[in-house]
Amino acid sequence: MTENERTIGREVEPAEREVKPSRPTRPRPKRRVLSTGFKEFSGKMLPITMIILGLAIIFTSIAYIITRETVQYWLLIRSPNLIGFVLVNMALFPFLITRIAAICFAGAGLMLAIYGFSFYFPEERSEIQRISMIAGFLLGSIYLLLLSIAGIQLTTIWLYDQVMFQMAFFGLPINLSTGFWQYLLLVAAILLLMLTLVKWIIPNAGEATEKIVFPLGTIAVWLLALTEWTKLTLATSQLAQFASITLLPSSLFMGEPMIEGAALIALGIGMILKLTMANEKESIRYVFTAMAALVYGIALVHQVLLLWAFSLTVFWLIAIILAVVAGIFIVFNGVIYFKDCAEKI
Repeated sequence: MTENERTIGREVEPAEREVKPSRPTRPRPKRRVLSTGFKEFSGKMLPITMIILGLAIIFTSIAYIITRETVQYWLLIRSPNLIGFVLVNMALFPFLITRIAAICFAGAGLMLAIYGFSFYFPEERSEIQRISMIAGFLLGSIYLLLLSIAGIQLTTIWLYDQVMFQMAFFGLPINLSTGFWQYLLLVAAILLLMLTLVKWIIPNAGEATEKIVFPLGTIAVWLLALTEWTKLTLATSQLAQFASITLLPSSLFMGEPMIEGAALIALGIGMILKLTMANEKESIRYVFTAMAALVYGIALVHQVLLLWAFSLTVFWLIAIILAVVAGIFIVFNGVIYFKDCAEKI
């Protein structure tokens, strides 16, 4: 090989070893929440939502019990005569019932939080969820049952007390009829309690049992919706400093009552469609269940307005903030679910 050929070889060799410039890689777009699929988003946020909602229920129950002490003290001081003494002692029984009801509601919230925590323990998950779900429904049913009984008791005592108040100061009694919501709630609570016991005693309910459970469950939640829409809150509104204190909860499940009732109607439709829809169209019931959750989330978010409505205790403040945060998470779940449904159409 001549000297020129070696030179040409040495000149060409580096060029052959050159690496072609690669195309600049485009940065991957950051994944937004709304671009995430429902299963992926719900799988991460559902446990957190349940835990926060459970804590909100617990703090709401604590705040409710503390407020009832104030009401009882006011009744005692306002009527230091024989009639007032009799009324206060009569009121002790329904007030005791409402305290027990609040404790049961707090227990249901605890079971909901435990249900959410169970997602982080895969091995014991199924058993923990089964126990917490049955216990939660049982405590929730007892809460509604006691609330209806306390409502019947308190309505009679409070109406008599208010009529005496009007006659003493104005000379004329006013119409204080509160309707029949207590009895609607009583029937709904008995149905839910009975269905919970059936599910507990017969864990693997067959198709025949479901044909009884779901229609009765639908009737129960629709009665709860009517209760929300017709319930009148008994409040100590005669004195300004006690105008924000209620003798009974303003809603059954912490949300705005009218919106919460709409959520219960949608939930009932989803339950009844479980039996009426064909298997290939069974997913339609999930649409109404998601709709119910979305509306309930809005009912919880609506409670943020209470932060500016009146002076709040620390427990009420924490309970409302937790409920609003849980409501926001529930709304996000519902929005992403319906986004996925729209993409499939």
